[in-house]
Amino acid sequence: MGSDEVVIGMGGFSGSDDAPSVGQLQAWLTEGRLKFVLGGEMGGRGPGGRGDNGRQEWIAVHCSTVDPSAYGGGSAQLLECRA
Repeated sequence: MGSDEVVIGMGGFSGSDDAPSVGQLQAWLTEGRLKFVLGGEMGGRGPGGRGDNGRQEWIAVHCSTVDPSAYGGGSAQLLECRA
């Protein structure tokens, strides 16, 4: 958080906003602009949000869980994304 890196909210406040789209996630990954996804148990929805229009599926294919000891753990799950 103490860097100039861009952080975005996925799915908006309720998780139902189609932003970013799966296509946008793929473009960012291909361009090297997407590195991590922070997930959690927000009402059981996990990363991508409720009504995620395929984001959760895309994340499951392209991202893997980072060992919590690498970042100090916590209630949120950190996923590293790779092309």
